Amino acid sequence: MEFGVGLRWILFLPLLIAAADLVHLDDSTRRIPNSHLTAYFLCAGFAYTLPAGYPLFTEASPWPPLGGFYGNAAAHGAIAVTVAIGMWRMGLWPAGDAKLFMLLALWMPVLDPFSPLLPWKMTLAMLINIFIPAALFVVLRTMWWVWREKLRGRARFLFAMGLRRMPDYLRESQRELMKSLRAGFARARAELAKNPGTYGGALLDGLAMTLAGAAAMVWIVNRRDVSWLPGPLTGFVIFLVVDALRRLLGSRTLFWICLAGALSWGWMQALPGDGALLWRSWTQWAFFLSAFGIGTFSVRVFLGVSERFLVIFWIGMMFAMMVGPQLIGWAGPGGVLTWAVWGTACGLIYVLVESFLEEDSIEVKAGQLKPYDVLSTATLAEIKEADLEFYDAVFHRLYPDGLLPYQVEAVREWCDEYELKTVSLKRTLPFASWIFVGGALTLWMRWDLVSLLVKGKPGG
Repeated sequence: MEFGVGLRWILFLPLLIAAADLVHLDDSTRRIPNSHLTAYFLCAGFAYTLPAGYPLFTEASPWPPLGGFYGNAAAHGAIAVTVAIGMWRMGLWPAGDAKLFMLLALWMPVLDPFSPLLPWKMTLAMLINIFIPAALFVVLRTMWWVWREKLRGRARFLFAMGLRRMPDYLRESQRELMKSLRAGFARARAELAKNPGTYGGALLDGLAMTLAGAAAMVWIVNRRDVSWLPGPLTGFVIFLVVDALRRLLGSRTLFWICLAGALSWGWMQALPGDGALLWRSWTQWAFFLSAFGIGTFSVRVFLGVSERFLVIFWIGMMFAMMVGPQLIGWAGPGGVLTWAVWGTACGLIYVLVESFLEEDSIEVKAGQLKPYDVLSTATLAEIKEADLEFYDAVFHRLYPDGLLPYQVEAVREWCDEYELKTVSLKRTLPFASWIFVGGALTLWMRWDLVSLLVKGKPGG
């Protein structure tokens, strides 16, 4: 038995070699070649023969009974493959990262066959343990970028201005803000009068998505096994999921209404007869969205005033003032303040990270473009504005993997024709290291970070 346990530990060696190799490649080339992945998939396949072959030579085995082991591995593998393909289709992962996640997921049952997470919870735990450290790292990078690109120059400007001229500067800023707000409302009224059907459809889409989010909020918050999950954190997670689905599926009113109806029906079947609880959860969600909108507006003003976001801010403020008193009745002033602070903070972080990922770029000569480079949002917008027909023909599908070879050639020729000397590329984050970090955390803790941090112990 001791030799068998040692054999399981020896299986970590090829995985460590794979981690060193693939992280180095991803960091240096921003690519994970299929040839390397294939070799490590073959190693994993060989490892799966050991649980079947080892009992032929000894009665004691470091693996569970074969039926249970291979059944758990198959169920876990099917979930992991489905999730990885979904992450790629939604544009969250390039193909290389999705395949790497499949590879790591394939190794997990061999390395820890008695994990309490197998088979149904392992994939979710891996995703949580991958994305939380990566997200914290991105937030820290964002804060540094905000200071370097946005705050440092303004701090120097205000310091040079001095206190004497500060009141005049603030009054002028207030006048510009109110001017932009009036212009925003005037533009909104004009566009609504010109295209009432378009804006009516957009309003229905927004209401349907809000209903779907509220139904998800009711379903998740009131389940006994996740009752520990803080309400504002739940709201932020639901918003991120709804936002990802919106980017993938578009604004499809019927889909969102059906989703809201299905979740509400399921909730009523599980916890029937409590309409007050249903209304309370919907109120929480509406107030969270209002605070979230206020936070996003504040950042938009900081990054550059936009009339559209000024209008959204005031709509959010009015909605929050209508919903807030209802929350005070059961949550108390402290509870409402908690939701307001968390909602606003989530809005701030969301927009700052989004702006950082869009604006943090490098300039390269057009002739130096290579396959799998990722064009920045600014360059794509410039191409679209200058030549919509070319944009639709070449970029009808943008993969997170970056530019395909034919797209590189097309962009080079287009830049020559329009005498565009340079283009900007996104600074993509090499993600292979975070995938392996998440896998290591899952093996070490045998749980996920959220449960561990909130409950205080695995599964507790």
